[in-house]
Amino acid sequence: MRFRYKNLYFWILLVAVQLLIGCNVTKHLNADKGERILSGNTLKFTPQSKLSLSKRQSLKYETSGLFRQQANKRFLRSYPRLAAHYKYQGDSSRFAHFVNKQYAQVPSIFDEKSCQVSANYFQNFMRKRGYFNAICTYSVKEKSKHEVEVTYLLDTGPLYTIASIALNSKDTAILQLLHANAKDSELKPGKPMSEGLFASEKSRIVTLLRNKGYAQMIPNYIEFSGDSLNTKVAIGVEVLPFSEERTAHPVFTIGNVTVFSSLVPDVNTIRNDPFLNGIKYFSNEEKFFIKPKHLDKAIKVRPGDLYAQQKIDESYRKMSNMGAFRFVSVRPKPDSVRTDTMNVDIYFAPAKKMSFGPSADLRYISQLGLLGVPVSVFFKHRNLFHGAELLQTSLTGNVEFQISSKNTNPIYLWEGKLQNSLVIPRFFDYCNIWQGLHHLHLGKKRFVSGNLYRLFKNEAKTNIGLNANFTKISDLFTYGQLDAVFGTNLNAGTSSYAATYIGLDWIQYFEFNDTIKIGRPLFALSTTNQLFTGFFLRSFAYSYRSKTNPAGERYNFQFGSDISGLEIELLNQLVQPSEIWRLDNELDFAKYMRFEASGGYSRSYSNGLLAGFNIATGIIVPYGRRSYGQDRTTPYVKQFFVGGPSSIRAWRIRELGPGQYYDSKNEAFDTQYQASDFKFEFNSEVRFPLFWYFKGAIFFDGGNIWSLRSERERAGSRWYSNSYKDLALGTGFGLRFDFGYSIIRFDLGMKMRKPYLKDENDTYWLNWKQPTLKSYWNNICNLNIAVGYPF
Repeated sequence: MRFRYKNLYFWILLVAVQLLIGCNVTKHLNADKGERILSGNTLKFTPQSKLSLSKRQSLKYETSGLFRQQANKRFLRSYPRLAAHYKYQGDSSRFAHFVNKQYAQVPSIFDEKSCQVSANYFQNFMRKRGYFNAICTYSVKEKSKHEVEVTYLLDTGPLYTIASIALNSKDTAILQLLHANAKDSELKPGKPMSEGLFASEKSRIVTLLRNKGYAQMIPNYIEFSGDSLNTKVAIGVEVLPFSEERTAHPVFTIGNVTVFSSLVPDVNTIRNDPFLNGIKYFSNEEKFFIKPKHLDKAIKVRPGDLYAQQKIDESYRKMSNMGAFRFVSVRPKPDSVRTDTMNVDIYFAPAKKMSFGPSADLRYISQLGLLGVPVSVFFKHRNLFHGAELLQTSLTGNVEFQISSKNTNPIYLWEGKLQNSLVIPRFFDYCNIWQGLHHLHLGKKRFVSGNLYRLFKNEAKTNIGLNANFTKISDLFTYGQLDAVFGTNLNAGTSSYAATYIGLDWIQYFEFNDTIKIGRPLFALSTTNQLFTGFFLRSFAYSYRSKTNPAGERYNFQFGSDISGLEIELLNQLVQPSEIWRLDNELDFAKYMRFEASGGYSRSYSNGLLAGFNIATGIIVPYGRRSYGQDRTTPYVKQFFVGGPSSIRAWRIRELGPGQYYDSKNEAFDTQYQASDFKFEFNSEVRFPLFWYFKGAIFFDGGNIWSLRSERERAGSRWYSNSYKDLALGTGFGLRFDFGYSIIRFDLGMKMRKPYLKDENDTYWLNWKQPTLKSYWNNICNLNIAVGYPF
């Protein structure tokens, strides 16, 4: 009972202090001038404004920054940040400077003129979106003698929409182009008369014409007109004449394309090289920093081609993405003699070719929820074969921590790595995989669209890797790994793709905690020495993260596949079906198919509030034949697990599952080891600002892992149609230090529902009303410390 009273006294004292602070700030107001604190701003819509709930919320988010006066923030009906301003203003100490800059808030003294300005802002905001008759009024409510709140009432009026679009230009060639590409127009019948739509349409037309040879086309040549009938508007789109003397706009072709291998070429020492595909190359050095044949693949403009701004931009982007230059410039300029010709000069300044040195870092392994402290010695060569190939070699020692309230030993992993990778800034279509997928049709659509296939050919990079590492995981096991990979990756704006065509991994276990293997034959099989193989498409990963839309919403999706041993199994069945191939008595071929996917949604609200959730699932299935008497199983290192800072935060990593299974031996190990074939989990949280760099969060997580077949040694682990009853549920709260470039996160997870029963008197739902014993709360709570957000 003493413990409870101490907490009660603390909260009473805190409330009293806050109320006292809140009362004190009002003494600084000038009563003679009638000064009052603006304590709140609210935007409301009239009933006549026919807006859906989601549209209202979206508009409130978009207009949250339009208040001319921002209200002072309250806490427990007081103003601690305002009190800090009055206390430390004029104080020159370092602490006062810190408080004034990071925490204190300048008083927002109510000014009715600012209310009218804000009302005009809201009114104009809606009119720019097609609500031309929008009217905004405001009302002031006195909350107390020293506080007021302002409510803005917005009547949007009817929405004006586009009835028809007419295209016009005295330049007949341009008019033909406008009609031929009208299907791509941003302006369509039924769309709102939004200023943003018209700006997008103007940009589209300029881009279209600049890619058709009209190098001097600018937005000023595009003019819109309108004729309304009620709320329907007939739109006219016109491309104006080039000048008063000349109706037709000039069309340009590419003349000379010249490449200089230095930012400011020295014409006295420059060496004249021959043409390559019509492009002239010059160098100050005896050898080109990048061989012209590799530069030629990056340069998309060619002499004699019609001018296209898209190709100018693409040439700049591809050369910049090579990673071998400090600076790249692609400059089109009119020819001094030929008035219809545009020459292109390309300059680049080489980056430092080689670098060597040590590095240290603090990183967060999101999949495992671990803090890592790697220390490395690295070597980089940015132009190995004079084609912008990047060779990276590093020797790394790493320690990873699983910081939890239950871990007596926070060190989860010791690791040593030797990594070698070669990145070639060119696309290699192994076995014509991408070309074949491009020609494959799903109904009327291609499996890989034309745009995506062109992106791969123009932007993708080829990766070759050879790595070795030695890892010790706490009190569980020690293993070594050798791997070789060959693949490609592509970053395309909001999407990224990574494909490993050939992948070979050899895992050798040097020691294993035999106590865990006793009575667990499947577990023992999953931890044998194995060779992972793939010779066609070993793994594939896709990631999508949308941009934040005007409503503050953002979406993400990830998919990954990992297939091992398929080619070996097929060849074994064809060549020697009577035997099962093994490399020796201690090394098996790993044969499995693993797929996982996750998706999430988040929405930002005014005042820094954010809500989001994420759902993840995965399955791994073994295939092929095993030796006589052995069950098929999947490698332990590829199985799924839950728990930890990026999963179900009320449980530790690998502590939970599978299914209803509970192993009392778990408690004997500082590091948990449960993993299985199928995973489902979800995470949700609400984040909110506190003060300075501090943010808070309340979260709710759930999920579990299951086996796809019955296991004698883990009763209740199998997935069934009613396995939703096996979901573990947890909640909790978090504190985050958000510095923008780095986020340190503390999350205290608390168990709500566990999927297992320890004994016949146990229950699935945790009873938080138990006596406040330290041992009891230690079983319920799990402290997580991590870097970055969980999703």
